Amino acid sequence: MYIETSSPRRQGDNAKLQLSVSGNGAAACLVFYYHMYGDTIGTLNVYSGNELVFNVSGNQGLYWIPAMKTIYLRNNIIFEGIAGSSFTGDIAIDDVAIANGSCKNSTVLPTNPGPGGT
Repeated sequence: MYIETSSPRRQGDNAKLQLSVSGNGAAACLVFYYHMYGDTIGTLNVYSGNELVFNVSGNQGLYWIPAMKTIYLRNNIIFEGIAGSSFTGDIAIDDVAIANGSCKNSTVLPTNPGPGGT
């Protein structure tokens, strides 16, 4: 999923992807990759229910970055991309997974740095 920031988008416009989950507060491991490149990139927020569980803003380089976070499941998981000040910065997420239980510190996600990533 990605948020396109070309016109007619304006600074602060957002796009949301909402996943319905069950769990009633149970611990889960949320894993995904994100790509945020450009001089005027905005913000990526991730919520479990109404709780902000992940937040990053600004240019993160020209590669996919792994994110792994132990969360407590509410009724939904929401990924929110917020447009920056111009068209030179899009936000994308990929390979989202949610597993039962806390994230294990020993898990290492591969990165794919370099021009364009994958």
